[in-house]
Amino acid sequence: MSAPDPNPYAAPGSDVRDPIKPPGSPVKAVALGLLTDIGGTFVGSIVLSIVYGIVLGASGADEEQMRAAMTAGAGSGSWVWLVGMAMGCGFSVAGGYVCARISRRSDFLLPCILAVLSIGIGLLMEAGGTQTSDVTAMMSLATLLAVLGGAKLGQWRDRRLA
Repeated sequence: MSAPDPNPYAAPGSDVRDPIKPPGSPVKAVALGLLTDIGGTFVGSIVLSIVYGIVLGASGADEEQMRAAMTAGAGSGSWVWLVGMAMGCGFSVAGGYVCARISRRSDFLLPCILAVLSIGIGLLMEAGGTQTSDVTAMMSLATLLAVLGGAKLGQWRDRRLA
């Protein structure tokens, strides 16, 4: 015979935590991270070009002057280039975050794959461009660090929610 419950009026004990979600699809994580990074950077670049064109038009530049300014403004060191770089790094952080949140893994394999794909696509888009190899290397390193930083934020967020 079992011993009687010491307090028959106590609430029953139960585990009320949410179950731990299993890891997500690696392909989905990398694909959506890449879409966030490359797609966001692409759309942001178009918006930045439109804004720059409006600024040039408002300053009284004609079509030839605007074309020359757009070409010169794309060079490294100009304010348009710096804003574009900051925006691109922001979307790389967001892509790494998306990848980490979807994959729900604690390692950096998938974010590294995402970074390599992002850098590769960036190099293909820049092929034949005016950037020097030093600037290209710096942009590639910035992309890698931004994606890994975003992934670290995503992993930190997953641990907080667990």
